[in-house]
Amino acid sequence: MKNNMKTVEIDGRTLQYETIEVFRCRGEGGGSWYKTTFYEGSQKVKKSNFWGKSYDCEVPKELFYIDGHPDNPRLPKQWWRERILEELAVFEREKEIQRGEFI
Repeated sequence: MKNNMKTVEIDGRTLQYETIEVFRCRGEGGGSWYKTTFYEGSQKVKKSNFWGKSYDCEVPKELFYIDGHPDNPRLPKQWWRERILEELAVFEREKEIQRGEFI
């Protein structure tokens, strides 16, 4: 797992998340654009080094991301909760579609 991950529990699920700065505006007024990515569990992937040797590595399984920073006072807790639940519903619906459950 990545070192700068935090954890949040929502409706019985434990998600890890990390926030990165995607873009920084320079000049007067400034400001930044942040992206918060949510993960659940882990998955094994093959990676290779500079010399072409491959090895198995366990990495967090990405579910979705939300534009914004959790520390932004303009985005209240309820906004974050609703957005996370919406994204989880979309994620679950995608799994249903893959299983052929259209209705």
